[in-house]
Amino acid sequence: MKALEIRKRLRYRNAEGTSYNNIGGVYEARGEYEKALEYYKESLAVSKEIKDKRLEGRNLYFIGKVYRVLGQHKKALEYQEKALEMKSEIGEFKAGVVADLSIIHMAHGDYEKAMGYLKEAIKMCEETGVIDCKGTCYNNLSLIYLSLGEYEKAKEYLEKCIGILQTIGDKMGLAKVYCNIGDVYCVYKKDYKKSREYLEKALQMSKEIGDRQGEAASRLSLGSLYLTLGKHDKAIGYAEKALEIAKEIGEKDKEMSSYTLLGSVQLAQGRNEKAIEYQRRRLR
Repeated sequence: MKALEIRKRLRYRNAEGTSYNNIGGVYEARGEYEKALEYYKESLAVSKEIKDKRLEGRNLYFIGKVYRVLGQHKKALEYQEKALEMKSEIGEFKAGVVADLSIIHMAHGDYEKAMGYLKEAIKMCEETGVIDCKGTCYNNLSLIYLSLGEYEKAKEYLEKCIGILQTIGDKMGLAKVYCNIGDVYCVYKKDYKKSREYLEKALQMSKEIGDRQGEAASRLSLGSLYLTLGKHDKAIGYAEKALEIAKEIGEKDKEMSSYTLLGSVQLAQGRNEKAIEYQRRRLR
């Protein structure tokens, strides 16, 4: 009887832990990252208590992902390395963790390490036939090649990524890729008409699916485009809205990028004191 009671309790706690994890996912999708962390950590505590390593690995991965979005890269790295260790131990698919580790290293400018992780993740995806993660990896590889100035290579991976995302119907992923392509056309190809087409498509798609993070990214890119075109009022409008969203969802990287863009617009208008003020806000 006692053994049966223990099994019942474990089943209950497992269901409870899974529910916490699911609720965390809902908050993460809404861009409510602090709330998401709260529930993921509740789920992590339960998974450790009942020794459910699969659930524990999942929580470590999601917590790391949220910290990465919040710009807390040290914490993100800590959780993702634990997630990788846990998933390796139980033989679970780990390409998602490896891909996320690549983003963290990319943010620190360690492109060689990031590329190594991505190639490892792509190999895992090909071995298991998981194509959604492969699309993410292609997108991240394109960002590395952009940073290295290899624009044709970046475009090649972005096009591969679009094919995968359209196949699986991943609108959030597609919006991100459209935004990246828009940036390529603006910064490197100087084709501003094409750039605006892609960026507006990305913005519309992000708004349709309620992806606040994606909306902020698209608005920042459109703001940069209009700054390049000398349309300062439009640039400010997009930057201010991006800043508002970034503050609402607690995304520090996008908040800092918004201040940088606003400062650049002020500088372009000869308002040096105002530009310095925005840069100071960025550093707070």
